[in-house]
Parts: sequence; structure tokens; C-alpha cells
Amino acid sequence: MRNIIVRFRSRTRQGVRWELLMSVLRAYCFSMGNSERKDSMIVQSVDRAVAVLEFLLRQGEAGITEIAAELGVHKSTASRLVYTLQSKGLVEQDG
Repeated sequence: MRNIIVRFRSRTRQGVRWELLMSVLRAYCFSMGNSERKDSMIVQSVDRAVAVLEFLLRQGEAGITEIAAELGVHKSTASRLVYTLQSKGLVEQDG
């Protein structure tokens, strides 16, 4: 099985979308603070997608297996999350 590498798309190709994403991530991180609290208002799929983006922000790039391990989800779930983020132009895959 080949290793698929996932990374943020280049800032130069994303322009405004990148700036919007970074604003959303900063607001999310600020609202979560250090407590990492979860409540009934959090949508799990959105929370997981943001977790993928945060992980890629820290790592630079990662494989599906690494993303799945970081999130504590099955590889098929991580793959679907990445596919969705890719379809919106937020990440890109090699492989």
C-alpha cells in the first residue's frame, strides 16, 4: 500500500481562502483555550476536520495513518475527512 502524504495547499494558490481558514483556526483555538472542553453544541465532524487541520499545521504534512492515530479514528474515517478537506481546496495529497 502506498503512503499518501497530506499537507495544506500552498498559501499562494489559496489567497483569501487560506486567510479565512487561519482566522477560523485562531478563533477555534482561542475559544477552546487550554481546557479542551467538549459540550453538546460541538458538531463531531467539524471538530474532527479542524483537528486534522490543526495537526497538519503542526506537522506540515502527514499520512492518513498518522492522521487517524492522532484523531483516534479508523483510517477510513481519516481518509473521508481528508477527501472532504481536499474537495474544498484546503489540503492536497501526493500519492
